[in-house]
Amino acid sequence: MSLQQQLRQQLKREMSRAIARAAQDLVRDRGLGSVTVEDIARAAGVSERTFFNYFSCKEEAVVGVPEELLAELDAALRARPKREKPRNALRAVFTEWIDQEAILSRWALRYELVNRYPALLPQYLAALVEIEASLAKSISERMGVDTETDPSPRVLVAAVLAALRAGISWWEESGRTVPLNRVIDHAFDQIASAAPRPW
Repeated sequence: MSLQQQLRQQLKREMSRAIARAAQDLVRDRGLGSVTVEDIARAAGVSERTFFNYFSCKEEAVVGVPEELLAELDAALRARPKREKPRNALRAVFTEWIDQEAILSRWALRYELVNRYPALLPQYLAALVEIEASLAKSISERMGVDTETDPSPRVLVAAVLAALRAGISWWEESGRTVPLNRVIDHAFDQIASAAPRPW
């Protein structure tokens, strides 16, 4: 990839994040029903046309999965040692991910908004399916199996995502009294104790 292409991709990532942040902040402050695409575009400093280049609707902007996140997770997984067990590779990637305060705060806000506004649930679930499919593809290569004939990668990824959701939800509901990394470590330990040895 040329330097120009890299810069273009970086600008797209920044724009996508800016629109998502604007959408989340407006919905948090005003309520889902009181926010329009026009409001989000104005807050992000873009046109409505630009908004629709990135998101199909306001709900997707609030809880959807930016393409760059899938690419970043895929790259992080591929960068892990080849002989590392799939579950340990996923654990390392997500542990590093939640240690980034900016990322964590945004995902915690997503959970909060989904719990507050059930209308966001379809887009949220679609986002989880998208993440699951993307990660399963990466993990299947590490496991040496085909996702078309073996569900193991998707089962493992689904378990990991469920552990993350449960851990972050519990952490939020408990008032963040315990460090999140400790909560997530405990959740991953539960997966490790139940997972088949090759995982």
